Amino acid sequence: MTNNSDTKSTPGKNARSTKRNRSRKPRGSAAKGSLRVIPLGGMGEIGKNLCVLEYGEDMIIIDCGLKFPEEEMLGIDFVIPDIQYLLDNKERIRGLFLTHGHEDHIGGLPYLLRDLNAPIYTTRLTAGLVRLKLEEHRLADKTKMHT
Repeated sequence: MTNNSDTKSTPGKNARSTKRNRSRKPRGSAAKGSLRVIPLGGMGEIGKNLCVLEYGEDMIIIDCGLKFPEEEMLGIDFVIPDIQYLLDNKERIRGLFLTHGHEDHIGGLPYLLRDLNAPIYTTRLTAGLVRLKLEEHRLADKTKMHT
């Protein structure tokens, strides 16, 4: 019997099949007492930073950025993350937390906030940058911001 470093062998059991047969968590809301981290953008790339944290029936959003186009993306001004998951679960969203005011972290806000009304939590400096962006898109009066 050879021991493969990727799997642990126990007498009488095939470790690989045991891993495969484990029950998977259902898609949808996180199981009670567990935290789900769902990156919707920004993984393995620079820009489009958007991450969702789910705990039970509650969700928070961390950042909502954009990405500037690559050279071959002719006619594209910017790229935003796919927010459909957020729109499908908007009643569960408790807030949007912004880490800082760079475009790759706040640039997609106007496009998210057109369809989703969630309070924003951020620092005073970032709040000033966000306020300017929301005024430009006529969303400042509709958005509640906490510093």
